[in-house]
Amino acid sequence: MKDWNQFSPRFKGGQVAERVSSQDSIALVLVIEALGGILQGTPRNILDLSGRISLEKFEDIEIRWDGGCLIVSVKDKHLSYQEAKSELEKFEEILATMPRLGEVAFRIEATALSGSKTRDLQGDLDRLLQVASTEISDELDEVIEEFEEKHGVSGDVAVKSCISSRDLSRDSDTARAIFATQFRSVFPVADFTDDRIEEIFHDYTSRILAGARRRRETIALSQLRRELLEPLVPLELMQTKFDVLRTPFGYVPDQDLGEAWHREHEIAMAVRREVVKKWKRHTRRDLIAYFTYKSRVRCPFCNYPTVRSLLNDGGLGCPKCGWFPYLTVFYACDCRAPVPVIRQPPMDGLDMFSDLLEYVRKERPKCTECGLDVETEKLQDRTFLAHLPWPIEEYSDEKIIQMRIDMGWDGAKYKIEGETPLSLIMKGRASEIFEED
Repeated sequence: MKDWNQFSPRFKGGQVAERVSSQDSIALVLVIEALGGILQGTPRNILDLSGRISLEKFEDIEIRWDGGCLIVSVKDKHLSYQEAKSELEKFEEILATMPRLGEVAFRIEATALSGSKTRDLQGDLDRLLQVASTEISDELDEVIEEFEEKHGVSGDVAVKSCISSRDLSRDSDTARAIFATQFRSVFPVADFTDDRIEEIFHDYTSRILAGARRRRETIALSQLRRELLEPLVPLELMQTKFDVLRTPFGYVPDQDLGEAWHREHEIAMAVRREVVKKWKRHTRRDLIAYFTYKSRVRCPFCNYPTVRSLLNDGGLGCPKCGWFPYLTVFYACDCRAPVPVIRQPPMDGLDMFSDLLEYVRKERPKCTECGLDVETEKLQDRTFLAHLPWPIEEYSDEKIIQMRIDMGWDGAKYKIEGETPLSLIMKGRASEIFEED
């Protein structure tokens, strides 16, 4: 039967449509790999360097950061040896005409490779990068010379280039499988089904990245990470969890899911109770002073004469104006011991969880009681907050008294007569709080 669909791959228009959709799916996989610090040619701390991605601006895909960039050429068909050499020559021109690119790397993303010479070229490029990473100049010079003689391509650009061959076209099963694998390696989604991850894949390629490509926009990787994290934020941080099963006919309670979540949640709450008990034992005298109006501590913002939070963790805070000095994010270990993972976190739930993930990946914290690692797969249900300092033993009222002095208090008198830090904030004069006398 004759194919009259003008967007079919049989037609020129269909070939173009297929190629640009491949850009979107390839870009998404590269973003996930860059966020996880596993994308060759990009720094592991790319978010700290204001990482961003552009489509169809200078080249098919560009991932930039402060001080460098990765330039990606997309080939949605089988890549021949001559086509690969042409791309490397194009990269050489880019390198020569744009010297201000900084630390630059080049990448060819091809659906597949055609012929043994192309595969040899891919292997030789990988070998060049491997030798370059050893920083042994004599060996590198020798390998570059061999490469130039064999392929007739400049070693200066070859040592910065690689060829990746994998089918990342948007509708391919391989693309979805690769995305799911990389997504699970970067984010704690052990309980996400393949269908849920596939929804994310199609949503980001068709809505976010395709839209950015059409508008020639640049997107910050931190923004993409934030949106990817949105469905993963833990209960304690965003208070969103449902132990129900969705069906075509509505929702029904899922007993297995509910029981599993309640078990994990109970562990977290049990550890939280122990943390609160420890805090109350440590501050027992301060609590008695609070209730007998003999506390030495006043709120540094409103000067309320006693500082004791009425929150259910008994933590420090002012019951009048709502000020609290400490907030700690804890992870509940299997041994029922608390593991502090973030002290003084940002107050936006997504930013908080983002920092939590970053800390766990980089620092790999362990429980000091049993030595077990903090497991990213359990962060969703084992994380809780407490308005307490940590370690608890290091706290004394002198810390709050010194805080008041640093903010401009002299006993019960503030540096600006007739004002308090809270009244200045209410009047839009917050900057005066931190001005030197």
